[in-house]
Amino acid sequence: MQHLQNNWTLIDRDQVIERYEQRLIERLKSEDRLVDPWELRKRHRSEFDSIEAHADEYLIQEIEDQLRLGKNVIVDTQLPLTSSEVVRVLVYSPLEVLIERDKHRSQRLTRPARPQYYARAFLFENFVSLYDLEISKKKGPELDTLLLAPLKEEILPFFKIAAIAEFFSSHLQMEQPLYLYPKAAPDVIIRSDLQTVEESVQILFRLF
Repeated sequence: MQHLQNNWTLIDRDQVIERYEQRLIERLKSEDRLVDPWELRKRHRSEFDSIEAHADEYLIQEIEDQLRLGKNVIVDTQLPLTSSEVVRVLVYSPLEVLIERDKHRSQRLTRPARPQYYARAFLFENFVSLYDLEISKKKGPELDTLLLAPLKEEILPFFKIAAIAEFFSSHLQMEQPLYLYPKAAPDVIIRSDLQTVEESVQILFRLF
């Protein structure tokens, strides 16, 4: 946020969900007299699931609120926003980098085993939803090359999830790099593994 100018604001879908969840946790703590948020999640799973189910509605409401204030809005989300005034920016990180970040996040948040599993599954599901893997080059420049074999042990525990298994299974044993392409063509691609935050922000500002 410190890199944004005054007429810009950032809305992160995950942070929107976290705010709603935190309000729910505070209410449930007073009602159930439970302190552990993970125990509260298990006991009241349907209420937490409801927040996730309505997350995109909450996100759009926050976007509209900021637009009414005259702000330029950067939205951190996978939600395909449909508007002629939307510039679609793909912020790319290699899969191995995403896995390492997720490990550090789980350690920092002291996630129990089950939330760790769901967080990693969410990471893989997002990756699968955004990219295509190809054995050979197709028309247009590839985003990156990906060597899956060294990541096999990280990916295999999630093969119970059909979309993950379908995406990775035919390529997981290959020793040669695969070509990675975005499924939907973005207006701009930012490589977070190659560009600093300052460089990325300047790329965005030059669009407006």
